[in-house]
Amino acid sequence: DGSNFSTLMTRPTIGSRNLMGFYDYTQDLPSQWDDGLIHITIDLAQGWNWTSHNLASDVHISRFTSVAQEIVGQKNAYKKDPESGEWTGGLDGMEAGLGYKLSCTSPTQVTLRGPLFAFSSTPVAISKGWNWIGCPLPNATSLDIALANYAATEGDVIVAQNAMATYTSGTWTGS
Repeated sequence: DGSNFSTLMTRPTIGSRNLMGFYDYTQDLPSQWDDGLIHITIDLAQGWNWTSHNLASDVHISRFTSVAQEIVGQKNAYKKDPESGEWTGGLDGMEAGLGYKLSCTSPTQVTLRGPLFAFSSTPVAISKGWNWIGCPLPNATSLDIALANYAATEGDVIVAQNAMATYTSGTWTGS
């Protein structure tokens, strides 16, 4: 029926019991959002897309299952079986600061809302080797500003979908 549900569960406390419910994201109309949270729209092309978001909380994978055939993170994936239509995999949500690949059958947009990621107080972990990182900043910026808290070393490389830069002689150079 086109519905896109997510299970919601509250944590029990001494004063309240554990509650469980469902939320239909397809009925969550952006025109009704007046709660002061930020709204972002992710444009997705037909085929493979690299994407990320800048919300403070994880975005549940159900926000993308109506538009994607496969969602891949660096460590986990979620894939729709073309025969049965069933989704399988270990990816539950998309974290801020991490990059993801989505395969879409047609161009589309996904609108999300939530509190803004606290970039200045929440570091994005970068491990040795390749990292699929997203940019949790609210606006485009230079690599020097985006990576101000990262101790780059000679030869570090940043590769984007259509550009790349190398850390050489104390500065990022490239497109």
